[in-house]
Amino acid sequence: MSTTILKPSPSRGPTQHCHDLSKDQPSYGAGGPPADAFQRLYTIREAAELTGLKYWLLLRAVNSGGVPSYQFSNARRRVRLPDIEAAIATAGQTRGRA
Repeated sequence: MSTTILKPSPSRGPTQHCHDLSKDQPSYGAGGPPADAFQRLYTIREAAELTGLKYWLLLRAVNSGGVPSYQFSNARRRVRLPDIEAAIATAGQTRGRA
């Protein structure tokens, strides 16, 4: 089984590993894979549209390191929706304390 290395953007933390799903795929039947089998990565623009955030606001959060991003080779940076939700929750808790 081959392993694809998922490189985070510069200064965004340790390298994440992701298995190449194109080989040795298990058969899940008609129901498909379980919901937590993998988590989709979205471009920053796609994630902004899905969450209702302004593109520039999400881009600023990614650039500052508040939202982790991942990059495959020289492709666009991608983000996970749970990471965005966690950043929003953390920001809300921080503002509530002030």
